[in-house]
Amino acid sequence: MYTSRGLFERDKLIFSSQMTFQILLMNEEIMSSDLDFLLRFPLQPHVVSPVDFLSNSSWGGICSLSAKDEFRAFIEEKLGAKYVEARTVEFSKSFEEASPSTPIFFILSPGVNPLKDVEDLGKKLGVTLGNGNFHNVSLGQGQEVVAEQAMDTAAGQGHWVVLQNIHLVKKWLPALEKKLEHYSQGSHPDYRVFMSAEPAATPAAHIIPQGILESSIKITNEPPTGMQANLHKALDNFNQEALEMCSKEAEFKAILFSLCYFHAVVAERRKFGPQGWNKIYPFNVGDLNISVSVLYNYLEANSKVPWEDLRYLFGEIMYGGHITDDWDRRLCISYLEELMQPELVDGELTLAPGFPAPPNTDYIGYHAYIDEMMPPESPYLYGLHPNAEIGFLTTTSENLFRTVFEMQPRDAGASGGATVTPEEKVKQIVDEILEKLPDDFNMLEIMNKVEERTPYVIVAFQECERMNYLTGEMKRSLKELDLGLKGELTITGDMEELQNALFLDQVPRIWTQRAYPSLQGLSAWFADLLLRLRELETWSTDFVISTT
Repeated sequence: MYTSRGLFERDKLIFSSQMTFQILLMNEEIMSSDLDFLLRFPLQPHVVSPVDFLSNSSWGGICSLSAKDEFRAFIEEKLGAKYVEARTVEFSKSFEEASPSTPIFFILSPGVNPLKDVEDLGKKLGVTLGNGNFHNVSLGQGQEVVAEQAMDTAAGQGHWVVLQNIHLVKKWLPALEKKLEHYSQGSHPDYRVFMSAEPAATPAAHIIPQGILESSIKITNEPPTGMQANLHKALDNFNQEALEMCSKEAEFKAILFSLCYFHAVVAERRKFGPQGWNKIYPFNVGDLNISVSVLYNYLEANSKVPWEDLRYLFGEIMYGGHITDDWDRRLCISYLEELMQPELVDGELTLAPGFPAPPNTDYIGYHAYIDEMMPPESPYLYGLHPNAEIGFLTTTSENLFRTVFEMQPRDAGASGGATVTPEEKVKQIVDEILEKLPDDFNMLEIMNKVEERTPYVIVAFQECERMNYLTGEMKRSLKELDLGLKGELTITGDMEELQNALFLDQVPRIWTQRAYPSLQGLSAWFADLLLRLRELETWSTDFVISTT
């Protein structure tokens, strides 16, 4: 909980996987060789898949896997279900760990404003702008002086200070770090600081001082993944008092729950890429809260539920205001036509296959209904074909294994008793590539084979020259690295970059600059390169145009 609340959704599974693998290695439940096999995903080259639903590369991985004696279990089986649940940690629980020396740092996401959580908690504890003990400073435009004055006052009198968008005041950040350190001791026990900043786009763009990050409780505000977690998250924005505030309580509760389901659908469809939405839209909880307020006002002002008016307001204004694509707008309206209709109040409407609208119950009852009745995660819940998640799951798994693989320790002693060091592994790869690479094409000999240089022949000459250009650099750099590994040459930056790429099964940058475009890993790329070289060798032998 403590670490995952400060991670983006795309990183939570990676962190859990890395932690699981390291625990299993320490307990000797898996061998480092098994983990290396899993993360590297070695392919058996030149195989053809016998079934339509598996690509040739996937079948090649299965063929390699068939040579292993066993395949290890999942995170949930080894550590328990709580490590894979996506319920968001309540802000009040995180606040309990805050102190004058431990501020709270919000990592911003598009369309999310964490200030609401701080304000809501402040109201419960008597900390508000009206009481004069809540200071909210949006940085930029010379607001640094205002922020320092607010911190000075708050530290002495036990107030709360919110510093929004601190990434906009790069030059002031060192002064902020000193200010936080100064008031970490000797200040009022009720003094609290809340900061927010956008994440850096690249590692080189990080500007937040390390001292601020290390001393803070870091919290992200992204929506969780999965329909069940998203629906719980949407419902968490309300309470029992909110459910009972309307005079038409039954209608209000039913429509509010359906609206939460609609919000979860439109937010989670983003993970399916272009199959979800043609563009990425910043749907957020603010849209949901405003829609519920509009729902309350319209139910109070009308004797009957104005279904058509509500669908228009939600689909064209509240959520539709984000949408710029006509087809996406049509999709949004179609969802509301299915989810917002009179059958909803009667309890006869099915929100998704196998998930009927809940009966009239209380706040806790709705959460329990989600846990008990929600079907397993499936594209059906979003009105999509089951194949829609193939691309999403493939991309997620590839990113997971690649990142975890890059995080593995490089020294032999830290890898669970591995017998092969990274240097030895790289040496094996170097020897294998040098052994399999054929000799360069003899361009003078090839050119003397033909008298008439037709376009077909000229293309063959060009391809052979390009391959010589690539394979020549491969041989040169590999031989140079081999001498470096033996200690006969000093390891340079380029040699170290080549060594890391070979160890991580990536095509080195100095090779890709001379090669054809490809997204494959080193093993698959090299197997494809050998096929191309063999084809060129056949082509340049007699220059006979292929009949196929």
